[in-house]
Amino acid sequence: MRRIKLCRTGSIGSGTCFAVLLPLGKPDHVQDREPDSLISGTGCILVVDDELAMRTTTEACLKQCGYHVLLAKNGKNAVSIYRDQSSQIDLVICDMVMPEMNGLDCFHHLQAINPSVRYILATGFTKPENIARMNEMGLAGLIKKPYRNTELSTLVSSVLSD
Repeated sequence: MRRIKLCRTGSIGSGTCFAVLLPLGKPDHVQDREPDSLISGTGCILVVDDELAMRTTTEACLKQCGYHVLLAKNGKNAVSIYRDQSSQIDLVICDMVMPEMNGLDCFHHLQAINPSVRYILATGFTKPENIARMNEMGLAGLIKKPYRNTELSTLVSSVLSD
């Protein structure tokens, strides 16, 4: 163990002092994880999320798997892109809670363009009744945020192979 002592004083005779104990090495019970493998594929995927970090990390994962990726920052933007390029888009991965148009409304609009659109909902929180409604509409898959790249690549591969 390595001991680190941290002290902060406001004036003489007052302040806080504490020690932090850190292990010098890995305990025997901690194992190095084998990297999970991603499932490769082909096709074009439209990723819809209002959070830039989610769009770019999802894009990076999908590109690493071999997919061509289009990005939309909200549902309205996604509908516009899909209207123009629906014949090239094989799958849509969409967040639920977004400004301007949520994931449920986006799914409805995309189905008006293409009733057989493949649509995965990627969300941190969605009301069960919304998921049930989307399942009735033909939702292809659901992935809970935060998700691992292996989960995403597995779900995408499964949906595209159906």
